[in-house]
Amino acid sequence: MPAQDHIVVSSSVCSDHRLDGKGYGWVALLLAVTFLVAAGCDDLEGTRTDQTEAPASRSPNLVIITLDTTRADALGAYGQPLETSPNFDRMAEEGVLFNQAMASSPETLPSHATIFTGKQPYSHGVRGNGGYVLADDQLTLAEVLTGAGYETRAEIAAVVVGEKTKLSQGFSTVRGTDTEGVKLRAVFRERNGQVNAEVIQVRDAGDITDSGIEFVRENQDEEFFLWLHYFSAHAPYSPVPEFNAKIPSSSYHAEVAHQDHEMGRFIAELEALGLRDNTLVVITADHGEGLLEHGERTHSYFLYDTTMKVPLLMWGLDALPKGQRIEALARSVDIAPTALDLLGHYPLGDIDGVSLTPLLRGETDDLGSVAYGEATRIASTFEMSPLRFVREGRWKYIHKVNPELYDVMADPGELDNKFEAEPGVAKGLRAKLAAMLETAPVSHSASRIDITPQAEAQLRALGYVEVAGSTTLSSAGESLELFGEDPSSRTGDIERAGWAVGAIVAKKYDDALEWARPLFARNPTSVLAGDLLSEALVQLERWPEATVVLSEILEHRPEAFVVREKLVTVLEGQGRLEEAVGELVRLNQDRPCHEPTLGMLNTSLYQQRQFEAQLSILETGARDCPNLLPVVNNYAWALATLPEAKLRDGAKAIKLIRNVIAKPDQRSPAFLDTLAAGLAEEGKFDEAIEMQTEVIKMLREAGASEDVMRQFIQHLDTYRSSLPLRDPPV
Repeated sequence: MPAQDHIVVSSSVCSDHRLDGKGYGWVALLLAVTFLVAAGCDDLEGTRTDQTEAPASRSPNLVIITLDTTRADALGAYGQPLETSPNFDRMAEEGVLFNQAMASSPETLPSHATIFTGKQPYSHGVRGNGGYVLADDQLTLAEVLTGAGYETRAEIAAVVVGEKTKLSQGFSTVRGTDTEGVKLRAVFRERNGQVNAEVIQVRDAGDITDSGIEFVRENQDEEFFLWLHYFSAHAPYSPVPEFNAKIPSSSYHAEVAHQDHEMGRFIAELEALGLRDNTLVVITADHGEGLLEHGERTHSYFLYDTTMKVPLLMWGLDALPKGQRIEALARSVDIAPTALDLLGHYPLGDIDGVSLTPLLRGETDDLGSVAYGEATRIASTFEMSPLRFVREGRWKYIHKVNPELYDVMADPGELDNKFEAEPGVAKGLRAKLAAMLETAPVSHSASRIDITPQAEAQLRALGYVEVAGSTTLSSAGESLELFGEDPSSRTGDIERAGWAVGAIVAKKYDDALEWARPLFARNPTSVLAGDLLSEALVQLERWPEATVVLSEILEHRPEAFVVREKLVTVLEGQGRLEEAVGELVRLNQDRPCHEPTLGMLNTSLYQQRQFEAQLSILETGARDCPNLLPVVNNYAWALATLPEAKLRDGAKAIKLIRNVIAKPDQRSPAFLDTLAAGLAEEGKFDEAIEMQTEVIKMLREAGASEDVMRQFIQHLDTYRSSLPLRDPPV
């Protein structure tokens, strides 16, 4: 296999998420306490009562269903006149519905992180979709329940909360879009007068349901925790014919109806198995959808209730009240502590959320909670202050250059700004916001990552238009300092960016150019605007124009690595290979352990047959960045296969790659393929044949394509001829 293509191929068909043991010391010590609680004893906090007690022999199960991008008012139980949610509405009549539930972010990843940790974004450190992961030291609901002996599984519909984000840490099994055998969704796009089906990296809603049903059937005699993530209501909307015909006036609401249907199939099976009374089912959303209200077509930029007010329903568990509607403020951050309280398990610890059980028990009609939410994308896109809001009771304050205050009970559309009329209310809420941020922990550095070009492309395909690594808070940190224009002045540009990215996804590059040019003209220092314009130009192979655009951005933003990486592509497109390598070398010097840059540099030097320089770069990368296992693997591969004898060292290659595969869960086909090449270079052909045979077996079991298999079989044939590999072939 050529060095530039020698990547890690996972041998795990089901993408099992192995537990690393962190956080389990104290959980294990509490298992005895948990057993006593389940048997009917009072818990350590005194919040468990006979009303919520589970049978002595078994703790309740937990199912959390997140309906991505689902506004509360998209559902009948919250007043939607279209027939979108018969299953949810029936469950609302039988369970507990929270009428005033607020999310913490209008973006998928940070909002889900809040749901599973019980912490606000400023505490768990995940501030946007692109360039963030949930840090390893964050304790999750899944980790607590797995540690308590539950069977746990996550069925994830989209890469934005996929396993690489570490959101699913603690689940015994994680199944996402790249899991073998899952069914991906097809959307229908019009291009050149033709309507074509296109498969996107989103799991079909029916596949999520089928997998959930399979899990509860297999584990009906065990305590289990299941997370079902539905993504149907997220753009691009493309409802299946049945639901498009049912609600032809709104593709969005037709998608909501489809996911309700699929969720209903799962609930019906749960009931048929007799699991309802001992299973707590929590249904919520990460955020809503703008639908052009307040100038926002989708979500992520603003903090109005169109995106921040979400459904929240608790159903099933026999001890729950029946048909109860709660008007008190509830928050996504309260879901995890409430679930653990109702299940009788030890709480998460130092969190921002509280248990809602006093509301369920009727002990109070108001917990006095203050809701918080933040939107960072407006800051990263247009270099202005991030948006934040707080809500207490009926009043909601949005902190920005032109602040807003709404009585959301009297004015649910948030159309009448009361900031000037109610200065005392606004001042009090601003003080509460300031107090929250003053006590906020330092953001976790481990939660910031460099987003890969592949991940960026996947996010863009889902309509997320930030560029790699750009989603960040201002240098003001967690302060309330305001700078730049008011975000409301950017509604037109937000719309242009959305249309431009949609055109790029649809491969309508002339249309993308039409939208991106005025966007860049208005925002010449915006990395996003320049990235969209240059992407359209690159795809149209208009290299000189793309070079001018990228150079203009770099004059203002020389630290914009994504722009510099795109400049490399443009230089290569013009045949300016030496300049491209020079820029890559400078990028590598600025970020020596950035895996995509090392990969691009390795590829460029290989293609130009600069093998000595290639080997030197790989050697430095492997030495200075030993945790970048693909880089170490490429270095070992080069040592075993380069055509120049003076550069090869089979023994060193074997030693390097054996150190790699000695790490947990790293016995992958790509690494073993490198080991076989090293063995062949040392003349150990019998061992090389044995190793390569194992590689081919692993790939077949993982369902690798014939094109992939062909390369590895060729390697085996070479070893059977008692020949070492030479890459490139001599």
